[in-house]
Amino acid sequence: MKEAVHAPVSLMEFPREMLPPPRAWLGWKYKQIIRHVRVEEGGHFAGLEQPEALARDLEVFISGEEVKRNKVASFLSDFIRESNKEEEAIKEAELMAKTESLEQQHLEGTLSGYSGMG
Repeated sequence: MKEAVHAPVSLMEFPREMLPPPRAWLGWKYKQIIRHVRVEEGGHFAGLEQPEALARDLEVFISGEEVKRNKVASFLSDFIRESNKEEEAIKEAELMAKTESLEQQHLEGTLSGYSGMG
């Protein structure tokens, strides 16, 4: 089997396709399935059997609307993931500062107890 395809892909599934690929293979082969449409009629010769459905699907895909939505969703997902990392880093820094402050207070309290002994 050839390498995976990383470009955005639109798939149309026709009920009378002679050799439909296994679904597991689709996910391995095509890494950015933007659109997956199941058509009610047609088969291997989709361009002859269902030209309107094929043209509509191509038009939607080529217009880029679904690609744009996918990019926006991906961007938002990455943004949220990065924001969560930043929040975790801030919480960790605050915890470290609080721990250092408590250690300093404890050390000062311990040392002040020794100052009266002399």
